[in-house]
Amino acid sequence: MPELSGPSVADVARTEADAIEREAYEKGFASGEKAGMEVGREKAEAIVRKLEALVQELAAIKENTRRELKPQVFDLAMAVAMKIMRQQLSERPESVAPMIQEALRLIGEKGKITVRLGPALGAVIQEISPGLTELHPDIQFVMDGPAGVQGPMVTGPEAEVLVDIESQMKNLREDMEGLHGDD
Repeated sequence: MPELSGPSVADVARTEADAIEREAYEKGFASGEKAGMEVGREKAEAIVRKLEALVQELAAIKENTRRELKPQVFDLAMAVAMKIMRQQLSERPESVAPMIQEALRLIGEKGKITVRLGPALGAVIQEISPGLTELHPDIQFVMDGPAGVQGPMVTGPEAEVLVDIESQMKNLREDMEGLHGDD
């Protein structure tokens, strides 16, 4: 019998089976990889959407907090300023002089000017009145204002300037609120 040379049918079948198996494995691997990538992409997109929503929510919380706290911080600052001003006038009543000078400047040089003061500022006025009468020669000091160290009220023929702490703070509050409005 003649001898056949070459691979046997079993070897060829095994080689073809190996090739088919390898091709099936590669296709399955590629298909699985593609499906895995798609699932990963979908999960990543879901995470990005959640993060975007979280960032928007945090921005809204920040704005709401700012809006809610701004008036409270403003009120606290005004209360601290009021306390400092009262303490300043209590400890150094002579610091009322610049307020009176500014009121005199606002009223101008026309006619008689009356400065109404509380009794607590009487001694201080005696010390500072010479400088004030130089600013306005027709000035009269009347000690019938509120008791305590609140600040004077300066009245001229055409205007009245409240120099007391409460009026100053009220004016400051109105000016500040006008500047910042409701933002």
